[in-house]
Amino acid sequence: MDLKKLQDLALKNKHLYDKLNQVDGHKVWGSSEYMLGFAGDVGDLSKLIMAKNKLRRVNSDLDLDAAISHELSDCLCSILVLAKEYDMDLTY
Repeated sequence: MDLKKLQDLALKNKHLYDKLNQVDGHKVWGSSEYMLGFAGDVGDLSKLIMAKNKLRRVNSDLDLDAAISHELSDCLCSILVLAKEYDMDLTY
């Protein structure tokens, strides 16, 4: 899948979360909230990578590869949304 299609999916996901937040009476996220969420996801990813490298303990029931994949996806989604928010071209 190319970067444009991934970004379109990330933006579709963002709009779905916008609607959910509105229904739930929460604030719709802007670029600041996406940046904070991205920072949190990077922190979660860091802990999982440390566990993968045997530098940190995790629950033995955790599928570490699946968790890392999930956090990488979260990080990528945030980057794609932030790039659109700031009209940045990531196709260099």
